[in-house]
This record gives sequence, C-alpha cells and structure tokens, in this order.
Amino acid sequence: TIPVGGLLERCLFFTAIALPFDVRDLKHDRYTGLKTLAGLLGSSSTRYLSLGLLGCCCLLSVLVWPVFTWSLAISYGITAAVVAGVRPGQTRFYSNTLVDGMLVLQGALLLFKHYGW
Repeated sequence: TIPVGGLLERCLFFTAIALPFDVRDLKHDRYTGLKTLAGLLGSSSTRYLSLGLLGCCCLLSVLVWPVFTWSLAISYGITAAVVAGVRPGQTRFYSNTLVDGMLVLQGALLLFKHYGW
C-alpha cells in the first residue's frame, strides 16, 4: 500500500510537471481565451510554483521513501533545471521530450536504486 504522504508526493510531482505545459501554451491560450493557471499567475510565477512543488516533493520523499532519497533528489534536481528553462512559446520538443522525460528519468533512477546501482 502507498502511504498518504507518498500519494501526496506523487500528486505534487505530477502537478509540478504539468505546469510547464501551461507556460509553453500561454500565448496560444490567451489568444483562444482559455483560462489556465499560467494565464492567471504569469509564466514566471507559474515556474516558481512548479519549482516550489518540486521542493515539497523532495521534502516529502525524505519522510516517505527514505531508502530512495538520493534517487528522488537527483530526479527532482534535474526536473527543476528543466522546469526553470520553460518559456512561453517554446518548441514542443523541449516540453514533450524533456519535461515528459522526467517521468522516465525518475522511474529509471528508482529502478537502478532498487536493483543495485
């Protein structure tokens, strides 16, 4: 079973990596009148929110998944660097490859840790 803190950590992580897509699509969303969190907060504040959520994930992972702390911390650090680089109107390659790739990276790091790094 997954502890409540683990569920919260996962939800925060998925939210943190979903927000960069709102930032990327900000110009298009404004043009079409779609209201998003990035449209309300602006691109910089949305990136900061995403980075803050990643920080919360890192803290929660220490409490909930202590055996995986380093693997998750590395993943969150790399994800933070990718999120910090997101800009409105950026190419889909950046978001689709790098941001979505953070899911794969985290899974790979956890598998390496679990089965012996």
